[in-house]
Amino acid sequence: MDHWDEDGWRILQFTGVYEEGGAARPVAMLFALDATASTDTTAEPALRVAVVDADTGEAMAAELLSPAVRTALPLAG
Repeated sequence: MDHWDEDGWRILQFTGVYEEGGAARPVAMLFALDATASTDTTAEPALRVAVVDADTGEAMAAELLSPAVRTALPLAG
């Protein structure tokens, strides 16, 4: 939806929907990419992620960012 640069970070904003208990609510997904990072220079995380409630603008719980456990796909070849 949007992107901008701020304090050395490239911010990318996407829309999404968070579903819990059969109820859905709109969220904004914010990805911050370190504009100066490379594979040779990164000592800190080069990517940060936040989930924000689209209606209130409040940050949502960090546990929403925990990856879901999924079955590995078979390898080709």
